[in-house]
Amino acid sequence: MQKYDDETNYVQHTSNTPSEVGVFWYPPTPTVGQVYTLSADICGNGFINRFGLRYESSDDGILNQVDLTNNWQRISNTFRVNKIAGAWVIYAYNSTLLKIKHIKIEKGSVATPWTPAPEDYI
Repeated sequence: MQKYDDETNYVQHTSNTPSEVGVFWYPPTPTVGQVYTLSADICGNGFINRFGLRYESSDDGILNQVDLTNNWQRISNTFRVNKIAGAWVIYAYNSTLLKIKHIKIEKGSVATPWTPAPEDYI
């Protein structure tokens, strides 16, 4: 974890040569047949497409290729989960640097702006 500002951390992945870099995690368990939208603020280099922002056992989703830059971009992909057998993934391709913050998983096909969870407030 790296510090973005006083309130926000981000995950950073690096590689010495351009490759597939990213992160995966398991909870929460999705519901089979449910449509989800996965979104995050992302910057770095390389690109992200529908295979790099989803639940692994889902259809590919609707995201076209997004080229990454040094500027943070909110990127989202909507997809349907086909079975429980995989992980949530955010991967960049042909990349040596990927930074990720404000990950949000939502049921349905609409990505809403990121906000802290109520329990994150002190």
